Amino acid sequence: MDELADLWQIYTEAFPECERRNFKQQQEVLKNPNYQVKPVYKDNALVGFYAYWNLDSFIFLEHFAINRKYRGRGYGSRVIKGLTKKTSRRIILEVERPETPSAEKRIRFYQRMGFKLHPYRYHQPPYQPKQPAVPLLLMSYPTELGPTDFVQVTRKLYQEVYHVN
Repeated sequence: MDELADLWQIYTEAFPECERRNFKQQQEVLKNPNYQVKPVYKDNALVGFYAYWNLDSFIFLEHFAINRKYRGRGYGSRVIKGLTKKTSRRIILEVERPETPSAEKRIRFYQRMGFKLHPYRYHQPPYQPKQPAVPLLLMSYPTELGPTDFVQVTRKLYQEVYHVN
């Protein structure tokens, strides 16, 4: 089994092009010591993965996906619960705005895991040149972000993850 090819397939199926890196960009970011990709296995089968950044006072869960063959079996919940138990730091993630049934379902999933949805305006900077920024929302665990914290978190994400000011 080619783990990288299988991870890449899950990644590209789970995220629209505007919300992910291209293969060359992904290879580059893997060299960053603050960035980690963790595959999730069950009985030697790749069930999914999560990718996160260690950013000082918080962890940014940039991507998380379960292979569609394994969705609805509790793997996602177990992964998120395991991640929240492993760290005492705040966890931040981005979600699509609740404008579609799938986006609403995703938000409810994270809320069941204890994440708080923030109403503040947020745009994910584009991964690719000439693409527009993506209007998203931030969620945090275990506590809400106040306005000052939100600005600090956003600034850190823009600098460290997206390399924009």
